[in-house]
Amino acid sequence: MAEAGGQVLKEVLLDLKHSLDTEEPQQNEEATFAPKLTPELSQVNWEVLTALEVYNLFRGLAGFFKLCTYYDGKRIDLDEIGLVFPGQADHIDDQECNRRETITENTDFSRFYSLPVTATISSSHKLWSELSIPGQLSVYKNLVVVCCADMQCIFVRRVKLRSKWMTANDFQNGYISKSKGLHMFVFHKDDSSKTDVINT
Repeated sequence: MAEAGGQVLKEVLLDLKHSLDTEEPQQNEEATFAPKLTPELSQVNWEVLTALEVYNLFRGLAGFFKLCTYYDGKRIDLDEIGLVFPGQADHIDDQECNRRETITENTDFSRFYSLPVTATISSSHKLWSELSIPGQLSVYKNLVVVCCADMQCIFVRRVKLRSKWMTANDFQNGYISKSKGLHMFVFHKDDSSKTDVINT
């Protein structure tokens, strides 16, 4: 959107006389307000959202709400999210996600318009055959890798459980390694009372 807007602005300014001569007034009756951001928007439905939609939801709610899901009946907040792709060799983008909890007048918005934060995991890695159900997760090199509705994956660098932020490895050692069977993030509808506005 930022790139398209910049290009349109450039075209308008380069031919300003023609643009002013052909302007059309906005139909105010047809204008609508953007929907209010609510905590319910931060709940990830793994069976519905694609990897790109989860990533864009994370970016869109940054500074307002952290994405949330459930693991083993416990609410989990997700932070520092990126896209995962199969490739020739492993590579994790070293661009750090912005850890600011709230938007201020000094917030650097440039990361929201930049290329996506990504990780490439070798296409021959067993992870790709293990993750076959939306919400299924695995820990790989300090990333929680989660399968989405389109069978593509996102990664999460930090999770929050019981008011404590932890790395993917800490989550693996403290929780995942202690449970048997499939490791799944699940969607719980109508849990808005437990979703907090970011204030930590």
